[in-house]
Amino acid sequence: VTFDWTTLDETVLRQTLKRLFDQMDKNGDHKVTYDELAGIFHGALSTEEVKNAFARIDMHGTNYVTVEELDTFLFSTLSAEEV
Repeated sequence: VTFDWTTLDETVLRQTLKRLFDQMDKNGDHKVTYDELAGIFHGALSTEEVKNAFARIDMHGTNYVTVEELDTFLFSTLSAEEV
């Protein structure tokens, strides 16, 4: 299943992203750790898959994900290398 994100109102999209981020950010510190990210998958992904996803989202290598990094990961156009 695919979804064309460009059909959504930008404000609604950003609000939805913020709600998703807040649900992942269990301790409310405005950062999503590896453990918090892994927790949302409840075993649906292997440890290695979660590690790979986290590394791709954590663009600054800080060992946590910000809402801005998640936004970039989800909605920015990928380069040919990244595909």
